[in-house]
Amino acid sequence: MRFKTGLVVGAALGYYFGSKAGRERFEQIDARLDKVRSRPGYQKARDQVTGTLDTARTVVQERTGQVAGTAADKVDEAVEGLRPEAEETTSSPTSSPSSTSSTS
Repeated sequence: MRFKTGLVVGAALGYYFGSKAGRERFEQIDARLDKVRSRPGYQKARDQVTGTLDTARTVVQERTGQVAGTAADKVDEAVEGLRPEAEETTSSPTSSPSSTSSTS
């Protein structure tokens, strides 16, 4: 059913925008669309769709933020686990060249 609805809407939009070549026909279609847009049923449906899209956007943003926060936490944990090894590795090469330069 969704496919059929999408196909009809797509065909209607294609016809609408394609008819701009004929200005008179375009104005007829546009006048009909204005009548439809001014109806309370259309406005209610548009508001429902807009509300649903806003809710979906909010959910996606929250989930994306949660994933980003989780990823950042995992990176922090990994870095914390590496820091003691990094300090030992950093101090070892520093002490070796200084002892080598003192003997030279």
